[in-house]
Amino acid sequence: MKLVFIGYISGSFGINGEVKIISESNHKEDIFKIGNNLYIDNKKYIISSVKKNNKYEIIGFENINSIEKTNDILKKEVYVNTKELNIDDYLIGELLNMAVYEENIFIGKVTEVLYNKKYTYIRCNKLIIPLIDNYLKEVDLEKNIIYVKNIGELNEN
Repeated sequence: MKLVFIGYISGSFGINGEVKIISESNHKEDIFKIGNNLYIDNKKYIISSVKKNNKYEIIGFENINSIEKTNDILKKEVYVNTKELNIDDYLIGELLNMAVYEENIFIGKVTEVLYNKKYTYIRCNKLIIPLIDNYLKEVDLEKNIIYVKNIGELNEN
């Protein structure tokens, strides 16, 4: 089982056991579906309800039906098992610690994923690389490598 970080529980929502999950992950529509599993402290929780909000997802879980039952999972990190999702590419959380290459030259490893309203970026050494077509060539999950291009156009911070 390969668990990938997708966000964290910021607090409870209402009195019926729903929680607010803050997630910058891509593929939210595939992750946050009724019947899907989320993992908190390596324990499986099955989604029973989903509501959208601009800042977070409002999620209900099977067997958690009161605000008191959310205490054990509040402020915790949330993960998914990528094998359980039906997606064609990668989740943003999978990029951490991947090797970055331009052609055959090793640039470094991804140390951080950064977000703003327009783009997602990866930090590799002192470079901040936008995940857009001009710089991203390929993400090879099997080899754990991100292939980039045109990084000479980027300034080191």
